[in-house]
Amino acid sequence: MNGTDEWLMECAMETEMKEEEFTAALEKYRVRNADDNERSVASFFESVLRLDTLAHDVNSESNSEEGLNKLLNETCLSVESGGAKPFNYHPTPQEEAEALRLALEKSKRDSEEASKAEALQKEQEEKERTTRNEEQTRRLNEIKNQEDELLEARSAPLRAYLMKHVIPTLTEGLIETCQVMPNDPVDYLAEFMFRASPAVESKTSGDSKRK
Repeated sequence: MNGTDEWLMECAMETEMKEEEFTAALEKYRVRNADDNERSVASFFESVLRLDTLAHDVNSESNSEEGLNKLLNETCLSVESGGAKPFNYHPTPQEEAEALRLALEKSKRDSEEASKAEALQKEQEEKERTTRNEEQTRRLNEIKNQEDELLEARSAPLRAYLMKHVIPTLTEGLIETCQVMPNDPVDYLAEFMFRASPAVESKTSGDSKRK
């Protein structure tokens, strides 16, 4: 939109802007938006985006209903005649749908990746737990084997004594009990073992010598 310097100055004076500030700002604006300035806003749309631009001249009457209708009619006539095309910078429904689809796909991928990472972490934790349990079982087995070996070593003298002094007599007593078949085999075997005890034999031999 273009406006006369007088009208723009009048609008600026309605604010707290000083005249020298407005004059400097207006001059700067004129230079930036000159027709021969390749970096102006109009040049950007026309040369880079390949869009036609439409300029309106505005004045004090532009704020009235009649002035606004005039601007609207000029714009409509330009569009209908194949001139400048209106451009909507908001996304179209198709673009919004595509953006939504991409966002949903990304959310799904993120969720799948998070699930895979969680499953991998659980699998790793399970492997570590299994390894710890196996190591603990191995150590407990080693301790049990050591205890069994120690018990075996400590019980060897007792087993040797039993095999030498008790098992033969017990075997003999069992054979005799089977042959005699007493009413109370347990008591009979106990009596046999008592009579065969070395202490009893020693006492019996001593009594015989004294007699």
